[in-house]
Amino acid sequence: LCLALVSSDIPLWKLNNLQFRQFLEKYTNKKVPDESTLRKRYLQQCFHDVICEIRDQMKYENIWISIDETTDAAGQCVCSAVVGGLKAGSKSYLLNIQILDRVNHSTVAKFFNDSLTLLWPEGIRYDNVLLFLSDAAPYIVKAGSGLKVLYPKLVHVTCLAHGLHRVAETIRTHYKDVDLLVSCVKK
Repeated sequence: LCLALVSSDIPLWKLNNLQFRQFLEKYTNKKVPDESTLRKRYLQQCFHDVICEIRDQMKYENIWISIDETTDAAGQCVCSAVVGGLKAGSKSYLLNIQILDRVNHSTVAKFFNDSLTLLWPEGIRYDNVLLFLSDAAPYIVKAGSGLKVLYPKLVHVTCLAHGLHRVAETIRTHYKDVDLLVSCVKK
């Protein structure tokens, strides 16, 4: 039940809904545990099972990794890592999500390494990490440059849309009337 809910993006607290709980109990002929019971006793095992499946799929693969950072509703910096195999038809997986105290090149590089340690706990396969995809934020570009020391085959590619946006912003500064127009439209 826990895995079915979590993998379907249904929050466990939805079990507190009486109609939903009665529906599940009626059609499964089982007593539905409280959401806190699922969280305390079963969620960690679900996590372990999913991570083991990802490890099995990515065991000897050459991989790509994408890292992105955002700010959640509470103002916390949340960093996520998605990985996938470079073979045609390989699946991609959300590998890691972490709240960072601050976001800079060193915290992003540490998150990158922590994510790959989660994937390969017996030792990171540095030669199997071939592609790093990210936005063009200066601190992520700096992290990518530093990571190339540890990952000899790593190629860091930034998002084309972010690159075009930066070019457009630079051009905009050369044309004051256009800059004023764009500023007014943004408001």
